[in-house]
Amino acid sequence: LIFSELAYFQFSDVMEPEETITISDVFSRNKIKPSKHDYSSNDPLPLLEACSKSVRFSNVSVTNFVEIMDTKREIQFSATTFIYAKDQIYVAYRGTDSNIVGWREDFNLSFLAECPAQAEAVNYLHKVLKSFSSSIIVGGHSKGGNLAIYASIFCKPKEQNRITSIYSNDGPGFNEYISSDKRYKAILPKVNLIIPEASIIGILFSNKEEKKIVKSTANGGHQHNPYTWVVKRDSFEEADKQASSSVLLDSTMELWLKSLTDKQKKIFVSSLFNSIEASGATTLAQINDQKWVSYNAIIKALKEMDSKSKDCISNSIKKLALAGRDVLWNETKKKFEPRH
Repeated sequence: LIFSELAYFQFSDVMEPEETITISDVFSRNKIKPSKHDYSSNDPLPLLEACSKSVRFSNVSVTNFVEIMDTKREIQFSATTFIYAKDQIYVAYRGTDSNIVGWREDFNLSFLAECPAQAEAVNYLHKVLKSFSSSIIVGGHSKGGNLAIYASIFCKPKEQNRITSIYSNDGPGFNEYISSDKRYKAILPKVNLIIPEASIIGILFSNKEEKKIVKSTANGGHQHNPYTWVVKRDSFEEADKQASSSVLLDSTMELWLKSLTDKQKKIFVSSLFNSIEASGATTLAQINDQKWVSYNAIIKALKEMDSKSKDCISNSIKKLALAGRDVLWNETKKKFEPRH
């Protein structure tokens, strides 16, 4: 998880593309030339500082930093390789940051057989496996967890044997194109899914495999931030079960997504994010800094969209409400059913 969170750092600000330096050097250079990256809630700087002063992590090497941000391709992708022992490597995929294009791509996961970031993730893992002969662990937080699993599924079969473990830290699952693929099922024994007890991201799409559920000091959606996950000595403190709110959301989203065709999902996502981008903002932070200007621009864009898009958004929201109603009704009935 530490390497997955360090992947949020903007290494290109302090090192050359093909350079390999230690975590300690990364932090030292950052103090001279502070990174300008617009971080979301999981700011990696405090973690980077702690690692730079740690006997265990200060000499870990950082290499192969890659970042792609392209609104036309609708892709936000970044990955970093950490060499933490002579024969052990961790490939970390960055999750969604504050850039709106990244959030659009997350929604695209619901209907695309392969999104651009997933394709890049496969290419990146292939290059790393080709460059090193040691065993490799692959992981990531949020969308990074999805990319870690996806890249491991679709890398070359001979290369898969060198992947010892895959970690998805509150990462979303996959649509039916991937979850029904025999290669997906074959890789599952190596996959470790970790979610907080009130997860809202790690339960999205098909993510029904066995999960480690951990306690968090935050509430609701704030639990997605792994810095709130409770650590007890050398491991996470596990929760007794997934929170009921997370279970209900999981069931609701599953029912809702099944009620929409891929075409409807595509229109819904395109219409929603076209209106957001009409505000002129490129990051969530920019929307937050100028709330009313951004919100007014978004509302105006929604009003001006064509009737087909309006109808699609309206019908999709209605189906979401119906899905939520059906889930609540079924859960209520269960409480009154006789126990055998």
